[in-house]
Amino acid sequence: MADVHVEAARKAVQPRQFGEIGAQDVQRTGRRGSAAGQREGSAHAAHRAHASKLFPVVTTPRDAMLSPLAGPYRMGAIGRHGAGARDDTGFREVLMAGAASPVRGLDGQGLPGSVGDRRREISLTSSTSAPPRVWLDAPRRREREGVGVARYAAVLAQTLETLGAPPAFVRDAAPSDARAQNRLAAWLRAQRAGVRRLRPAGDDQTWTRRDLFAEAQSYFNRHGRLMELTVPDPPTVMHWTYPVPLAMTGTRNLYTIHDLIPLQRPDLTGVDPRRHRRLLEAVATRADHLVAVSEHTRRALIEILGASPHRVTNTWQASPDAERNSPAEWPPLPPGLVEKGYFVAVGAIDPRKNLTRLAAAWRAAGAPLPLVIVGPDGWRAETVLKGLPSDPRLIRLPWLERRALLALIARARALLFPSLAEGFGLPALEAMHLGAPVLASAEDGLAEVVGDGGLLVAPEDEAALAAAIGRLAGDDRLRETLIRAGSKRALAFSHHAYGRRLAALYQAVADQSLAPLHDAG
Repeated sequence: MADVHVEAARKAVQPRQFGEIGAQDVQRTGRRGSAAGQREGSAHAAHRAHASKLFPVVTTPRDAMLSPLAGPYRMGAIGRHGAGARDDTGFREVLMAGAASPVRGLDGQGLPGSVGDRRREISLTSSTSAPPRVWLDAPRRREREGVGVARYAAVLAQTLETLGAPPAFVRDAAPSDARAQNRLAAWLRAQRAGVRRLRPAGDDQTWTRRDLFAEAQSYFNRHGRLMELTVPDPPTVMHWTYPVPLAMTGTRNLYTIHDLIPLQRPDLTGVDPRRHRRLLEAVATRADHLVAVSEHTRRALIEILGASPHRVTNTWQASPDAERNSPAEWPPLPPGLVEKGYFVAVGAIDPRKNLTRLAAAWRAAGAPLPLVIVGPDGWRAETVLKGLPSDPRLIRLPWLERRALLALIARARALLFPSLAEGFGLPALEAMHLGAPVLASAEDGLAEVVGDGGLLVAPEDEAALAAAIGRLAGDDRLRETLIRAGSKRALAFSHHAYGRRLAALYQAVADQSLAPLHDAG
């Protein structure tokens, strides 16, 4: 009976087609920048070198597929097409390729990320126009912790480089070792209202302010609004990769909202839902456009926050580097593990990952294969760990180097990822890229990502989980079927497809004759 439940849940969740990105999808809430500075095309090499330091790019033959589309480009923006700027043919080719070439799925229908034949709906500029200049945020704390948002930002930067428009970065200047003193100083500076000026860190690829992100959080607590930033020559788009309480004057501010879990399931996170709602509402009010990573999140932004559908675009994501690593480069498995002889679960140890129920279902399945849980301690980790069974076959690895983690996923019997709530579900996508079967939750953004590429199960049904784990342990034909299906599914989330979606979004935002930009108030 549980097997029937698994199949029913799998069929119930159908992949959503990526929403249409066109000129009409961009809310007219900004205007063309007034002060125009020149950007020389010769800055291209410097941008690429600097971005590579922040977000290293591994070059493989697969990247060669994109290189013809990333040819000469023109640094600049509306009102900033300086002399000496280079041709933007590469960026426009990507945009047109995305407009005319839908990605087809397992059933012949458009998968998430396919744009369809929307050429007429994308307002392209003339052949002399330039690709938009895009800046990204890059907090130091996020990089140190290696969280999923950091990987999202890394892929975004890599994809912009591939499109021939490497970004600049907004960072917090390196703090001292006295963390308590830094927090106090940031809190004191946040008491003053007004606009903050960013300074270049020796070049024009990185713009900084001491303890910027800590000060912004304190500023929001004190004043109830976003902290405004200014630079001498703003980019076309400032893309904040997380809902931070910051905004830049004189440009279009885009914010990526990964999920609304603190509002939808406050029992699964330590984030204060009331403050988080206030922050999201402030971001949604100030934003020129919102970016979602799944249709689930896009619908939540519209239904819960009341965002206009025309101001929210779902771009999905791409796998950070799973497709860019050769098995020959992978390190050996941890002692005691053999290829295809273990299950793996990846993610922080917290209630949202559903690990207690997963471990109980794994034991109930009676499979002899070990279960390896990889991830750092998260919110209420101690409670979760106490709920795990005492079993020598249950292995906990708090941390693995990136290549070792990819090798562990690729060589597993299957990835088990029945999370209770996800905005996207990056580990599942990485597993499909790597050729590992996926068992995932039949809910939220995770079900959209996996679609027909994996085995979807109701995450709170322990019997259904146990039955699915048993099938994966003993059915080689099912495993091979899921590997093939997952590999096909992952194509919709390739860097190539992601680049087309981003090109369409940024160009549509940049091409609009928008209403006045927000002024700091």
